[in-house]
Amino acid sequence: MKRILFIRTYNYQPNFSIAPPLGLMYLAAAVRKRFADAYIIKLVDMKLYKMPIHKLIKIVRDFKPDIIACSVCSDEDGCMHEIAKLSKRLNGKSKVIVGGPHPTMYFQDILRDSNIDIAVIGEGEVSLCELLEQFEKKENIEHVAGIAVKKDGNLKVTETRKPIENLDALPFPAWDLLEIDKYSSINVISMNVILAGRRYMGIFTSRGCPYQCIYCHNIFGKHHRKRSPENILNEIKELYYRYNVDEFHIFDDVFNLDVGRAKKICDLIISSNLPIKLAFPNGLRGDIMDEDLIWKLKKAGTYAITYALETASSRLQKMLKKNIDILQLKRVIEFSDKLGILTKCYFMIGFPSETIKEIEETVNFACNSPLTFSSFFIVTPQKNTELYRLIKKRYPSFEIEFEYYYYYAKNIHYEKLLGLPLRKTQKSAYRKFYLNPKRLAKLFIRMPRKIYLLRYIFPFFLNTY
Repeated sequence: MKRILFIRTYNYQPNFSIAPPLGLMYLAAAVRKRFADAYIIKLVDMKLYKMPIHKLIKIVRDFKPDIIACSVCSDEDGCMHEIAKLSKRLNGKSKVIVGGPHPTMYFQDILRDSNIDIAVIGEGEVSLCELLEQFEKKENIEHVAGIAVKKDGNLKVTETRKPIENLDALPFPAWDLLEIDKYSSINVISMNVILAGRRYMGIFTSRGCPYQCIYCHNIFGKHHRKRSPENILNEIKELYYRYNVDEFHIFDDVFNLDVGRAKKICDLIISSNLPIKLAFPNGLRGDIMDEDLIWKLKKAGTYAITYALETASSRLQKMLKKNIDILQLKRVIEFSDKLGILTKCYFMIGFPSETIKEIEETVNFACNSPLTFSSFFIVTPQKNTELYRLIKKRYPSFEIEFEYYYYYAKNIHYEKLLGLPLRKTQKSAYRKFYLNPKRLAKLFIRMPRKIYLLRYIFPFFLNTY
């Protein structure tokens, strides 16, 4: 039997949040469905265990994989190349396949590494299974859509893979490959930062986003595809009854694009009488929320919602093609807060042409709102996005530096180009937002597991900001 080792890479930086690697879990489940028991599968989450490369070497040596498949974010570029190198050193015949956000955006650069065989572009379930079939038949993999590969020293990009239309046909993620308890440990902070239940798991209820934001990496495409409410409830039930999961984090890019569907999902959960908690850490489209949906979300068990504004500047909203209705989002945040829901908002600072006054406008929006949490991120342009092209046109000397793609890294080169003290401004924004007695009191009262405040959140901000 052939062996596949799925690896979630790690950037060797302090991690603010860690979520279960749903992408790899979907891939593993797809392989099992397509090939039954033809493959022995192992999944290693280096980020969860803060695993140094020498420990991974032992795993690779003991498991002896025929295929190593890595899911990679841009700040993990160095780790990916180390894994490829050690894989080929231990077994020169092993295939090294990489996928995820980073390979989708940077496959041209990645495949300069002779240790990496294939980059999967975009969704990988069908592409990986077709690759495995071609490997078994020893046929030409260039017939597989949605990949980039080297041929005779040249880069070959195959036909674009069409998005998976029927998401209900996908098997549920391979949860059994994880130590689910570890992700709910007090020593591991979830993407939602806080937890209300005993065990949590992430869920994708849809893929793709039709909005045209110029900074988006666009891994799932612009065509929005939805799972049925019934299929989603079945997943929730299986996790609840089989794995004792009582908290669910929705990772969709835009869960509420179809408001009617979102309400039906809530109605099904409510009628099921499952005592569960829901959180939305990935950013709902706030200005298309309505009060009825927020009520239903609350009744279905929602205790935390994240909205993504990015900037409170109307000028920048237009430039970024986000075009969010800022006043409507403000009303939605206020209504969510009145229902007792913990509210968070994502903001970004350092857009090209952004002024100090516009940054202050964004910070003031956060500080004058009833938000429980705010995150202020420094802009990190991704290659092949409209934002990247805009920055290169305005600042020709700008170069990608993956070590600065860590959320809290000191993006010195970009700071110098803009002429703005971004890191200093970021620290000031956090202080201004969180050092507010009323906000801290509300945070303490509403926090479901207050140990997170004492053990992690307060120390993080004291040490970092």
